[in-house]
Amino acid sequence: MSTRTRAARAERAQATRQRVVTAATPLFIRDGYVETTMAGIARAAGVAVQTLYLSFGSKAAVLEAALAVEPDDQPNGCLAEV
Repeated sequence: MSTRTRAARAERAQATRQRVVTAATPLFIRDGYVETTMAGIARAAGVAVQTLYLSFGSKAAVLEAALAVEPDDQPNGCLAEV
């Protein structure tokens, strides 16, 4: 695999992770951790559930990534206040 191909894949993976975190944040705020599902996050992000598990491994990891976002950058409110 060429360096250019690896870089393109890494960029796509990072964009997917960001899309998932952006989609998951309002779900966690609205529904809470327990009621938010990986299927719901996948649907909101426009990705397959398998992609979530490949990218994050667990719902807890998605929440950790969402919490790592600076409050001013979080869509629809701040998770730190939940």
